[in-house]
Amino acid sequence: MIRIVNFFLEKHCPVGSLLLHAGCGNGDVDEKAGKRFKILSLDMALRTNNSSSKLAQGDVFRLPIKNSSIDGIYNLGLVEHFTENEIIEMLKEYQRLEA
Repeated sequence: MIRIVNFFLEKHCPVGSLLLHAGCGNGDVDEKAGKRFKILSLDMALRTNNSSSKLAQGDVFRLPIKNSSIDGIYNLGLVEHFTENEIIEMLKEYQRLEA
């Protein structure tokens, strides 16, 4: 999984981009990416051990981040926990953040 995530991040995001990992869990996925990108790891419960990213606590419907301040957003194993209407709201919130 980590190799696939890094492949797509490297393919679609310039080195040094500020990326939001929404629903980061323990943050293990971000360790390698944190060497090429600035990662903001967000979760409801901050339980990440990853020192290569900045941490934020919050939910995906009311992200504690300024408008147009993120270069890219990704999540893994998050969206399937929500209804279709909630996913639409989540995507609207993501759209608000992207520069």
